[in-house]
Amino acid sequence: MRILVYSNAPWSPSGYGTQTAQLVPRLASAGHEVAVAAFHGLQAAPLNWQGFMVYPGSSEDPWAQDVLQGHYAHHRADLLITLMDAWVLNPALLAGMNTAHWMPADCSPLSAMDRRVLAEGGGRPVAMSGFGRRQLEDAGWAPLYAPHAIDTQAVFAPLPDRDVIRDGLGLAGMFLIGINAANQDPVRKGLAEQFEAFAALHAAHPEAQLLVNSRCDTRQGVALNALAAACGLGPDCLQFADQYLYSAGLFGQDKLARWYGLLDVLSNCSYGEGFGLPVLEAQACGTPAVVSDFSAMSELCGSGWLVEGARYWNKGHEAWWQRPSVTAITEAYEEAFTLWRSGGLAAYREKAREFSLAYDADRVLTGHWVPVLAELAA
Repeated sequence: MRILVYSNAPWSPSGYGTQTAQLVPRLASAGHEVAVAAFHGLQAAPLNWQGFMVYPGSSEDPWAQDVLQGHYAHHRADLLITLMDAWVLNPALLAGMNTAHWMPADCSPLSAMDRRVLAEGGGRPVAMSGFGRRQLEDAGWAPLYAPHAIDTQAVFAPLPDRDVIRDGLGLAGMFLIGINAANQDPVRKGLAEQFEAFAALHAAHPEAQLLVNSRCDTRQGVALNALAAACGLGPDCLQFADQYLYSAGLFGQDKLARWYGLLDVLSNCSYGEGFGLPVLEAQACGTPAVVSDFSAMSELCGSGWLVEGARYWNKGHEAWWQRPSVTAITEAYEEAFTLWRSGGLAAYREKAREFSLAYDADRVLTGHWVPVLAELAA
């Protein structure tokens, strides 16, 4: 088939961008002719990336839907695969294209906005998590399933010299918790709850440190320096990513994998996740996770701790998220800290790595995408 993948540009460091980068060459290796329609990461003119045509976004439409049908026709596509939030799409502009929505679902029931796009715009949903598949099925669709995937060999793997690197960085004797989250929403990533929980842990155990890979200030997110101050957290226990490197996209996957590998625990206690790539990436690097027991996070925590919470009504989606409990997060941190101090985290690290291998990109291609595309072609 001739396939057009509609998402972030494959060089973008976003989750959608990295998924586009791992998917496109693998679809080509399975015999398909693939191009990318990049609504984010490219403007004004097309570009060749690793032998693949990448069509540009639009200066008139942030989702580049005004040029999408043109890209589809120019590529002579048989199939459009959207990799994005389906609810942002204009259903009327999907007319005339054979569409498969590889779509996140992070609330229960399925978002009212997602339901509208599927009902009015058509297309076959492809769930990226078991949770998402259940929400789609409950809403009356027959979704296919292909999870997000990562390179567990060349990129996301345990550091062979982890202890040496930590010692060299002056991190010996420190318990490191990391948060890797895009700060683009005032509540969804649960940053306030995790900062508050860490403050309680640090008060009891000064050797605990929090490393946050995120932008400190964004238009729609949380002012993280103000949040840290409100929680009593300062530079003695909290470090943010280099803001220039992060915002300029210079914190690549190799650096990210090294960062994961140095952590003792990743914290990803969101209100909801369509997938939650950091949870998987960290475990591939041998780092267990503390996550909310909700949405895709529940199934992605192969090694670590699930934390409870209370239902939170999302007005826009007309569905429920789950607000993580600060007390439950603190208890999970405390349990992880106790294991770290006794040397018991080693078994968790091995279990995390083993769990992640099921999501290796080559395995997902043969086990999921090949049959998904065969069914779509039929």
